[in-house]
Amino acid sequence: MNKFSILFKKPTKIVLSQPEYFYDLNLDKIINQIVFNKTKYNLKPFFYTTLDNIEDIKYRHEILMDLENPKISDIVNAFCFQIENVKEFLEKSQKSFYKHEIQFYFLSAVNNYCNAVFYLSKIFLDIPIKSEGLKIFFKFLQDYTKNERFVNLSNLAANLAKDILKIEFNILLKDATITVSEGQQENFEQEVINIFSQLTESLNKEYTSFKLSLSINHIESQILEKVELLYPETFIMLENFYNQNQDFIDTNIEEFVNQVQFYFAFLDYIKQFEQNYIGFCYPNFTNNKQILIEKVFDIDLAWQLTKVNKQCVANDFYMNKNIAIVMGPNHGGKTTFLRSIAQVAYFSKIGLKVPAKRADIFLFDSIWTHFERQEIVQSLKSRLESDLIRIKTILDNATDKSLIVLNEIFSSTTYNDALFLSKQIIKMILKKGCLCIIVTFMEELCQIEQTESFVAEIDKNQERTFKIVKKSPDGLAYAMSIVSKYRLTKEDLKQRIK
Repeated sequence: MNKFSILFKKPTKIVLSQPEYFYDLNLDKIINQIVFNKTKYNLKPFFYTTLDNIEDIKYRHEILMDLENPKISDIVNAFCFQIENVKEFLEKSQKSFYKHEIQFYFLSAVNNYCNAVFYLSKIFLDIPIKSEGLKIFFKFLQDYTKNERFVNLSNLAANLAKDILKIEFNILLKDATITVSEGQQENFEQEVINIFSQLTESLNKEYTSFKLSLSINHIESQILEKVELLYPETFIMLENFYNQNQDFIDTNIEEFVNQVQFYFAFLDYIKQFEQNYIGFCYPNFTNNKQILIEKVFDIDLAWQLTKVNKQCVANDFYMNKNIAIVMGPNHGGKTTFLRSIAQVAYFSKIGLKVPAKRADIFLFDSIWTHFERQEIVQSLKSRLESDLIRIKTILDNATDKSLIVLNEIFSSTTYNDALFLSKQIIKMILKKGCLCIIVTFMEELCQIEQTESFVAEIDKNQERTFKIVKKSPDGLAYAMSIVSKYRLTKEDLKQRIK
């Protein structure tokens, strides 16, 4: 049967290493939060691998929309849970020291697998599936359950389990010797229950039900060796079944269970935001290089605030020129705002909902970031040199369809040098034709054509609002940075007076 994927419409090379921009955008933390409860699955490479065309993204959107339907997600989740049980039986089979326990666990794994597949293929008939990906999987199940090999496997496993349950034998314990003989054993179950019920009349707990376990000890293993001599044909069939069906799990089903966790992990993660009235939306893709986002927020910051029942400030962003320059006082939310825009660009590229109320965005071919990294700072010279090397790498690799995000570049050098270098960088970016968002204090950059300015607001009491608005610079950004640097803000002065 042909292989297919519910993550990739066409064969795609999976990226195994974390992209460099993850660290700058806190995406490393966010992805760790998303996959936290899915450690059984290797999901991170799916988050490292972005999609390059809208058709592939819409393929994921449709599946995600289907799985947002509780009726569909509950059924698929239950199926995945059953397959997890199958894997647990196989693990126990591999870890056992006793031949019969190994074979019993394996037989149970096969029976559970076949039952789960049959049930899902049947119940899918009544599910209102709309996505192409799940429809393909449903069609696969219909064909798979009619496949001769699967039908034979299911029938053989079910009949073998019945034959084993029919086995009856007597055990005689005498002088530390165990004798096993064929025949119907006398059933003392009801007599034992009657005796124990007299002892437990005053207790609330129910003791008259017993849990069947496939685990055996060394004594039971020895008994089964003797039983095998009484019923050699059944145990030969069991051994042959074990040896001949080691690869009974279809790779498409195994891959489906693994890949669908990508969607479930994300949906489980964003539930905590939605419970706090923080919304995610499906992005709309534009043909021109524009960005229009309403109520965008930084996912990592919002996640931290939800734990203390607080909400982060959401912002709007409309960019119709090639360069957006964001200014404002220190700790006014500029870097957080910058991250939130880039996070929307990233999540739109992996076919998931984005952290905003509305998002009309261009499908960028790549995301490039430059944020200050304290761990490489040893001297002013090495820091400036590092900045230049990293930016050169960005400019060498970015295309006219790339998004570049720069956060306070050249802060290690003088204002005039930083201004000169920044102007040269902007000219190169404009020549390439890509989009760029820059956080800076240098208001002179706003005088360059094809740039537009955004400012982090402060209220009449000089308090930060964390709102970023589109307007011309007011001359306060750099002044506020100097005031903050020398601890002359209103808060600093209050502390000194105390």
